[in-house]
Parts: sequence; C-alpha cells; structure tokens
Amino acid sequence: MKKKAKLGGILLLVSAVGGIIPISMFFILPSVLIIIAGYMGVFRKEPAKTVPAE
Repeated sequence: MKKKAKLGGILLLVSAVGGIIPISMFFILPSVLIIIAGYMGVFRKEPAKTVPAE
C-alpha cells in the first residue's frame, strides 16, 4: 500500500460498495470500516522528502 495508496483506496471503496449489494444488512459495519480505510488511502499525503544539509 505504500507505493500505490490511491489505487488501494479506490479498490477498498469499490469492494465496500460491492459488498453492500449482495449481503446488505450484515455488511453495514464492515462496509463503513472499509470505506473509512479507502478514504484514508485515497487522501493519503506523501511524506515530504528532505535533502540533507551539506
């Protein structure tokens, strides 16, 4: 997930929505948790790269 965080987040969001359709009521809590993880992956900030002082 470190290199392709946006792709992983999008796949998590798709799986959360896709799980709601066939399973419905039993997938509400897991779906909410997967959606939160998906948004965290999509909106993840890349760490700032610092250049060592010479």
